[in-house]
Amino acid sequence: MTLRALTVHNYRSFARPTRVELRPLTLVFGRNSAGKSALLRALPLLAESFVKGRTRNPLAIECEATRGASFRDLLCRVGSPQLWMELGLTFGSLEGDRTLTVRLQEDERTRHFVERFGMSAGDDLRLEARWRIGEELRVFDLRCVMSDFTTTTHGPLHPFDGRFDGDVPLREPLRALRRDVRNATDAFAAGCHWLGSLRTVPSRKVKFPPTPPLTYGASGAELLDLLAWDTREEGRLLGRVSGWYERHFQMRLSVTQAEPSWETYRVRLGPVGAAHDVDLCDTGEGMAQSLPVVTALYQAAEATAQGPQTLALEQPELHLHLDAQHALADLLCEVAQQPEPPTLLIETHSEGMLVALQLAVATGKLSSDNVILHVVRSLADGSSVLDTVRLNALGEPVGPWPHDTFRQVIDDARELAAARRRARAE
Repeated sequence: MTLRALTVHNYRSFARPTRVELRPLTLVFGRNSAGKSALLRALPLLAESFVKGRTRNPLAIECEATRGASFRDLLCRVGSPQLWMELGLTFGSLEGDRTLTVRLQEDERTRHFVERFGMSAGDDLRLEARWRIGEELRVFDLRCVMSDFTTTTHGPLHPFDGRFDGDVPLREPLRALRRDVRNATDAFAAGCHWLGSLRTVPSRKVKFPPTPPLTYGASGAELLDLLAWDTREEGRLLGRVSGWYERHFQMRLSVTQAEPSWETYRVRLGPVGAAHDVDLCDTGEGMAQSLPVVTALYQAAEATAQGPQTLALEQPELHLHLDAQHALADLLCEVAQQPEPPTLLIETHSEGMLVALQLAVATGKLSSDNVILHVVRSLADGSSVLDTVRLNALGEPVGPWPHDTFRQVIDDARELAAARRRARAE
């Protein structure tokens, strides 16, 4: 089951219920501090919260994506502060959508807990739970809805995966719903990755890891280790990543052992056909910043054979020339158009990338069904809202596209033309 939507309410600057529809390629635009990064980082936060065997707080506030925030730091502070938030995920398959919602609350001892919980498959199949106030935190009132059948009971519940302790009677469709959601969240937790806006630049010699990395953090350092392991094991990931540099920059990427027995390795880049190359840290910053992004995209494309993949990328265009941004847009199209694509959520400020994707849709390189745009706007009270825009078959925006988005370049060009006319007149 692939991830189809993220919902947040009273989270960060999103005071209102906000639904983020997701496609194989989802782009989020907006001004600085509008709430784009907070929205994107809700995905790794939820993924960490669904990891099997967690015994700590229900929400993984200790994860890297929160940057050390407390539960209260994650709450919206607009208006009268509320000590709760709601988060939700919707998964889609040929059998239909499955939605999970969790409402978390903080008590007087600054502990947070699950106050409400729900799973649904449309309006006719729902499993809802509410904490029985005054009892231990795992005892919930359960409400089961199946078409024209409704029943209530109560019992111990593990809210983040819907697992019950003891004998709680559920009819088969509800058991199937619970099973589908648990499987979907398990797969989401295993296949969700996040890459921040400031990626690591490898040193001249990098220590080779004892085992291949299974996950990677915001800096992308582990992705370089993955390339090194792929090279030693003669995989194909390095070839695909190097192929991208060769096609667009006429540069060849290599990973070589710096010492015997692969104790350390070096990442190098050199002109195609030339005998020389240099360490990646000696190249332009754009080459170093783009390497984790390109590696993450190809890795997500490869890994979809084992299960659904979700990749959240912050400003992948950082330090890239406009030509290189177009090349990156081509790669996004390539990954989004494969038969079983990952779910890509991209936070970007790049107008060039947007135009390149519109061109890809208009020329048939990218299906309009596989891309969706969101624009985050800040309101006067400091809260954020989301405008959703789709592209038609010609790559034209369909929806409430804010007219001030990327307007500054147009306004500056008009003022420049007017200034020139005035100067000539004088």
